[in-house]
Amino acid sequence: MARRTPGFISKRPHRKSRAGCTTCKRKKVKCDESLPSCSYCALRKIDCTYPQETSGSSVSSGQEYQISPVSEEDFNSSPIQTPSWLVPAIQTSAGQLTKTDLELLHQYKTITWRSLSVRDEALIDSINREWIPQVAMSRSYLLYTILSISAAHRNILSPSKQAQDLATVYRHKSLTAYNTALQNITTDNYETLLMTSLLMQLLVPPPELPCSDAVLLEWLSTFVAMTQGLRVLASLKWASGIENLSVFPVFRRELRPLPPPPLINTGREDPRMYPRDGPLGETPAHPNPPAMYREEAVSAGMDMTNLPFRPQTLMGVSTPHLPPTWRSKPPTWQIPAPAFLPPPLMALLRSLIAPQPPSSPLDLHRATLLPALHALSPIFLSLYHYRLSPDVYVRIIVLPTFLTPEFLALVRAREPRALVVLAWWFAFVVLIPDMWWVRDVVPRLLQAASNVVMRCWCRSGEERKMLMDAVEGAFGVVRLVG
Repeated sequence: MARRTPGFISKRPHRKSRAGCTTCKRKKVKCDESLPSCSYCALRKIDCTYPQETSGSSVSSGQEYQISPVSEEDFNSSPIQTPSWLVPAIQTSAGQLTKTDLELLHQYKTITWRSLSVRDEALIDSINREWIPQVAMSRSYLLYTILSISAAHRNILSPSKQAQDLATVYRHKSLTAYNTALQNITTDNYETLLMTSLLMQLLVPPPELPCSDAVLLEWLSTFVAMTQGLRVLASLKWASGIENLSVFPVFRRELRPLPPPPLINTGREDPRMYPRDGPLGETPAHPNPPAMYREEAVSAGMDMTNLPFRPQTLMGVSTPHLPPTWRSKPPTWQIPAPAFLPPPLMALLRSLIAPQPPSSPLDLHRATLLPALHALSPIFLSLYHYRLSPDVYVRIIVLPTFLTPEFLALVRAREPRALVVLAWWFAFVVLIPDMWWVRDVVPRLLQAASNVVMRCWCRSGEERKMLMDAVEGAFGVVRLVG
């Protein structure tokens, strides 16, 4: 038999890895040469280093690679698919950013930041677009917060399980880092903590519909309680220079002073309809820091000793922070404008001030509910004078910061009148453009509040009808917007 000559078996063509990392060379495995870390090292979470190229090194294929210039307009108009080997390693206080981190940061810088402001002002835009992501590189709680918001926004624009999971993961990281930072508030981290507390109101995602009334009302309690962190943090500097912070423009509570309400016969002659200095949380006649009004008055040449109304305390500011000329006025001088509310809410206000019949049981929640009702008044007054405007939007957004812890306790207990107040606030929320994180849940939330009112114990059929009319008024606003 003839001897068979062994045949030659050719190998499949492949590219040699001649510029692999030192780890892959030492392990004698193929390196995919990805940057900043190859797949082998990234999977095993080990340092990935590449040997320095000598001056005589060249591309083995002999091809020249050119990168076309990208204008800033192109960058801001559409996402860029950047090859992984072109992305440099970015180190932050939270560690090295991943490809997913960079994608979400890019979305924040190009799309999401625009939905965080209701004011078209260059300074506000600069804070949201530039300042926040820049300082977030050194503050992990702020970084995780904007990454979670971007992921949630991505899920609204293009729903996916991946986006939902990312928003949840970053939200947990944000809350953990934020709570840790709160243990040591300093001058260096105060501004970023304040901004994070504001953005965290977007980190309470509404429940998926359909769901029960109990689930919706539990979410409502959590959502409103989140605003208390902002209220407490802002109180630390509200009377001692908060207006000097670089981020203060974002925290203004009014943009235009409100003229007096129109003369409408709604019980104006009754002195009890005039709110006095009430407990913490009542909307004051001057909601911005007192220093701002002093500076405006001085620049306008006003005599501060003869102001028609005393600027009320807010955000925990105590009387010693006010000028002596203000403190010397008698209590009867501390009378701001009367309430300006639609008939259903005015009826609720009257029932708290002068219950009928007079022999009715003592209302233990009167002192808590009255300031909350009066807090709605500036929103209606701004709508009356300025229509839908940034001033109205700002007053709507900041209303929860005027609510007291006692009021939030009533919300948790599902007190029907407290739910009526919040029903109106959420109805106002739908007036604000691009409130994507809560808009879809508002009609269902108002229905849950209405169900509570229908089932609650009332002293009379008239009282139940009054509360139902108040909720129906909030429904009317939502139906108007569509």
